[in-house]
Amino acid sequence: MTADEVAFLHAFEACTIPKDQWTHLAHVRMAWLYLNAHGIDETISRATRVIRRYNASLGNTTGYHETVTQAFVRLIEHRRLCTPDLDWPAFVARHPDLASSSVLGRYYSRSLLASSEAIADFVAPDLRPLPAIGVIRPATPEDAAALQAIYAPYVGDTPVSFEVEPPSVEEMSRRVAAATAWIVFEAGGAVVGYAYASPHRERAAYRWSLDVSIYVRPDHRALGVGRALYTRLIAICADLGYHNAFAGITLPNPASVALHESLGFGLVGVYRDVGHKLGRWHDVAWFQRVLRPPVPDPREPGGGGVLETR
Repeated sequence: MTADEVAFLHAFEACTIPKDQWTHLAHVRMAWLYLNAHGIDETISRATRVIRRYNASLGNTTGYHETVTQAFVRLIEHRRLCTPDLDWPAFVARHPDLASSSVLGRYYSRSLLASSEAIADFVAPDLRPLPAIGVIRPATPEDAAALQAIYAPYVGDTPVSFEVEPPSVEEMSRRVAAATAWIVFEAGGAVVGYAYASPHRERAAYRWSLDVSIYVRPDHRALGVGRALYTRLIAICADLGYHNAFAGITLPNPASVALHESLGFGLVGVYRDVGHKLGRWHDVAWFQRVLRPPVPDPREPGGGGVLETR
């Protein structure tokens, strides 16, 4: 922490921050600093305890809202997961919506947030689930069984993957070891999603381009797992010196198209009737994300195998 950040937390814990400076953004900063130093459970415990004490020092014994505090801590932690290693100004600039309490309106109705239950204790959103909280880490060969369990239904039951026989656990272990980058999202001690990058083509001149893929366990879809994984994977590949990421999407798949477009992927074109699976022909749309601008003399891209995430 910087000296200013240490002083800010000290003033918060000592309840000496002037009332006019205890703004919504100051709440966000407090949670962000705690999350940088502690886990989410400890952050919620500390934030709850000190905010209550601070409110009491102001003579306000009814102003604490448990659901608002916990919901914001969860949102902030998910954004940290997506964009690690940012300082406070960069974090706020990257996530300007966190500067407004209205962001919770995406997840909660006003009536639920105003209820006595939500004020007294944490309640789940009624509009859409809060993003999943977990850890993004490099995949290891020991994850192969969990990865195979996630991937197999995509192969056996859908045209999302053009494989027709699910690979074995041993094959998944081999793929992890061979990938340019492979990361997993772990929540509650279980792998619930993964993303990886592999060479776009074998010929040498293609070596600055990668294909990227992402798979999420059904019970964790629409919880921000895919966005967090892709955001981290894109950063890793850019740091390694790669210039382009390509993704193929079997159509129709509006959710996947929307995710890729929101992360800066643009449509290159569509391969019509390029694959036959599950009794019909399928189109595949190809999307491109520029990782680094082209330069006349690019450095060799680096990496290989399992990478350490930042």
